[in-house]
Amino acid sequence: MSTDYCLLMTSGFAALVSALIGLGIGPGDEVIVPAYTYIATALAVTNVGAIPVIAEADETLILDV
Repeated sequence: MSTDYCLLMTSGFAALVSALIGLGIGPGDEVIVPAYTYIATALAVTNVGAIPVIAEADETLILDV
């Protein structure tokens, strides 16, 4: 298996910001993030101008719809 391109990141935060930009997430968008997570998850959302919406996790630590 081979690949033509590779993109390296310095941190998980940088990877999250790059992914959000790649998905076209920006100012005015809302992104659901889990309440039980590292702060970089919500900060990456605010970094691109979007609004993080905190969702509670159930006893399995998974998002609770």
